[in-house]
Amino acid sequence: MNQAKYEELPLYTYEELANATDNFQSNKRIGKGGFGPVYKGMLFDGREIAVKRLSNSSTQGIEEFMNEAVLISKLQHRNLVRLLGCCIDREEKMLVYEYMPNKSLDAYIFDANKPSLLDWRRRVIIVESIGRALLYLHRDSRLKIIHRDLKASNILLDEELKPKLSDFGLARIFGGNDDQANTNRVAGT
Repeated sequence: MNQAKYEELPLYTYEELANATDNFQSNKRIGKGGFGPVYKGMLFDGREIAVKRLSNSSTQGIEEFMNEAVLISKLQHRNLVRLLGCCIDREEKMLVYEYMPNKSLDAYIFDANKPSLLDWRRRVIIVESIGRALLYLHRDSRLKIIHRDLKASNILLDEELKPKLSDFGLARIFGGNDDQANTNRVAGT
């Protein structure tokens, strides 16, 4: 792999991510998506991370995976979960994201004990913030991206309950001059 082509995206080794997640122990597992499990970890510098370990059944090649990771890592908006790097070591493909300590919005909406933590003012802030993130993806970023899987479990909450949109696994990237995109497959929920 030509490292110069991808130098803007930090590459982690399998060992670094295994150490960060206690060897991908089940007690470090914080979620599971259609593309594989997600683990909480801590890097040597003390940063908390979320590691998405993509399933081995993925047909995406390394070059395609790296190109997509580089593109996503260039997205910068305060309401998008940041991609910090990736791993393509030992036949593994993993994405490393910033860790969001308050989990996903669905944990608050659908848990009978937690809805009171999200008063109407907080809910309006969440809706406006995710709207701004979608506007950025669809219209204002250099890359035009259609998320295609917007749901409460893909809206993560930081330590202050500020929302960030996550999970670009089903996203569709299209040309900067295009104003519409067609897909041949129904995606998401």
